[in-house]
Amino acid sequence: MFESGSSKGNEERKTYGLTLLEAYEQVQKDAQLLQKERGRLLDIEENLLDRIRQEIEAKKRKNHQLKLAIEQQKTNCINLAKVLNAYILADCSMNVS
Repeated sequence: MFESGSSKGNEERKTYGLTLLEAYEQVQKDAQLLQKERGRLLDIEENLLDRIRQEIEAKKRKNHQLKLAIEQQKTNCINLAKVLNAYILADCSMNVS
């Protein structure tokens, strides 16, 4: 009776041991897959951050170009206003004479 119990216990331990070994191996595989996925996501994150930085720089350049264009347009408006004022002043002085 002792031997049959012992034999049965050994079988249970073997089965349980295999189950534990299989579970351990699966956990190891899962950990490797998770590390690989984490690395992939970190690469994607870095890529996205680089793209955001590039977009920011591009928008800064565009804003600078727009500011320059606005300054040029203001200068053009001022020059046109001077011409118009000079024309109005000349016209007024001819009418007064």
